[in-house]
Amino acid sequence: MSEGPAYSPTRASTVAAIVFFRVLDLVAIGLGGRVLSGRSCPWGCLQEGISNWDAHWYSGIAAFGYSYIPGTDSNAAFFPAFPLLMRWGAPLFGGNYLWSGLAVSLLASVAALVFLVRLVRADFGTPAARRSAILLSAAPTAFFFALPYADALLLMLCVISIFAARRRRWLSATLLAGLAGTVRVTGALLVIPLLWEFCEQNSWRVREVFTARSLRRLLLLAIAPLGIVAYMIWLQIRFSEPLAFFKAQLDGWPHRTTWLLRPVWDTGVELTRPGKHLGGLRPDLYWSYALDIAVLVAAAVLFVTAMRRRMPGVYLLWWGVALIFPLMSGTTHSFARYTLVAFPLYVAAALVLRRRAAFLGVASASLVLQLVLARAHGMGWWVG
Repeated sequence: MSEGPAYSPTRASTVAAIVFFRVLDLVAIGLGGRVLSGRSCPWGCLQEGISNWDAHWYSGIAAFGYSYIPGTDSNAAFFPAFPLLMRWGAPLFGGNYLWSGLAVSLLASVAALVFLVRLVRADFGTPAARRSAILLSAAPTAFFFALPYADALLLMLCVISIFAARRRRWLSATLLAGLAGTVRVTGALLVIPLLWEFCEQNSWRVREVFTARSLRRLLLLAIAPLGIVAYMIWLQIRFSEPLAFFKAQLDGWPHRTTWLLRPVWDTGVELTRPGKHLGGLRPDLYWSYALDIAVLVAAAVLFVTAMRRRMPGVYLLWWGVALIFPLMSGTTHSFARYTLVAFPLYVAAALVLRRRAAFLGVASASLVLQLVLARAHGMGWWVG
């Protein structure tokens, strides 16, 4: 797809921006941790800031393993790949699981952005590829790449899997998709866009699909769901409940099965009641609701734009799956964070923001919001 004249960040400026953003995030999180803990030591403040919310769950799994008690918020809700990497890396950090998780996230985010540039460059050119990487790195919730959270790892596996599929490296693509299914349940759904890409490469012709070579590749797609299947088998062996991850979410978090737009409606209703939250003990919830709805609207608008620009089907399908599935959980909680793995959203934004002034303006505003949210997270506020 031809872009015409457009702003093209240099390779050096792209790398510098991405590194600079993460350094700023760590500073902002540390400042928030200082408010929360009252400490003055920079490392102590940062450790306090990165240990909030899901990081606490992941570090607990890495240190003590899994537990499951029906009817409670058990840690079986969290998939095993990320805490396993935290455990393996902890000896490099004196046994500190939080620092290990932080290192995993930072390294995974770098790998994800490197392959994102390579993937997008092949479809839309170098300028759009670099703008995509910067916009994703500057996203309001991208500070989670500087936290012991699983988002960067899932993003890396998804990007590289689709990158491999686009180059017909189906064994690599499906193995990576299988690993994605051990990071979060959404990762198991990567098989859907991969199947689409397979059909695209065979021109949607039955005769092409059923050649011996294509059939071998098609059978490889069966590898993609094996990650989540393996976790379910382990849960059955350990707790006699293969769906413990699903039931723990229903029992311990505000999740329920519902129709797609119900959580959007419920969150919209909450936004009409600012006094309920801003005047209470949890003002952070109100602002997180506002962030989730704002990001959802932006994602919907950009999705329509991407369809009009004929973005490849594998991009659109992963984008849709990655964002629609979380809404089926009955809440918009963490929706803004979940958009980080829906990388085609940022590709679409890069295609729209072709002019230097528009691109730099949006990226700068997004980065400022990111740093505000990073500090809030470090203070213990719920962001996503």
